[in-house]
Amino acid sequence: ATVAPGDHLHIKGNTVQNIQESGYVLTSSVVVQGPPSPVVPVVHVIGPSVISPPGTTVATCIINTILQTGSGGRPVQYTWTINHTDGSTVSSPLSIFVGNSSTSSLVIPTTLFESGKTYIVGVVVTNFFHFNSSSSLQIFASPVFVP
Repeated sequence: ATVAPGDHLHIKGNTVQNIQESGYVLTSSVVVQGPPSPVVPVVHVIGPSVISPPGTTVATCIINTILQTGSGGRPVQYTWTINHTDGSTVSSPLSIFVGNSSTSSLVIPTTLFESGKTYIVGVVVTNFFHFNSSSSLQIFASPVFVP
């Protein structure tokens, strides 16, 4: 079982015993406290700053994260977002694709990007202690081929 800070531990009655093997009637509940100095995640996003338009030699845009610290040896949660820098609405297929991703990297088909638009791809990494870190990357979807 996994026990996290904020969880309640319930001690079952007659389970605490002394040397003579007689049980104590003890029913109690305690709230699990976090560590005095919890680890905080530090994440960085890496990927291209410019991508070629769909139909060229590059079919995907690969974006990765580097988690420097903060997992505490446990799995972390990745939450991805994508926005246009001009405030306009990102196409549904692209925003759904990115929003449904929960891994440390994204492999986005370039056909989902709109040529000539600039995007901000962001990630929030949350660890076991519910501490988080965020990072983002700006990507321009070029209307012309970029080597």
